[in-house]
Amino acid sequence: NDLPFELLKPLIQETVDKLENLSPKDAQTGPAVRHDQQTIEKHLTLIQEHSLQEIYKVVTSAIQKKQ
Repeated sequence: NDLPFELLKPLIQETVDKLENLSPKDAQTGPAVRHDQQTIEKHLTLIQEHSLQEIYKVVTSAIQKKQ
């Protein structure tokens, strides 16, 4: 989306910090964990490529089954 890389650095750093302190299950956040179907559906409409939609669905389902 043509965002400057500098905007992504805090998110990347937070992700790395979580690796040091939390298990993957404890670090997981987002609509899959919250079972926020409305947001999940919105995300799917924003993903243009069918194969990427399928990956999103598989990952979302796996997260929800582990919670």
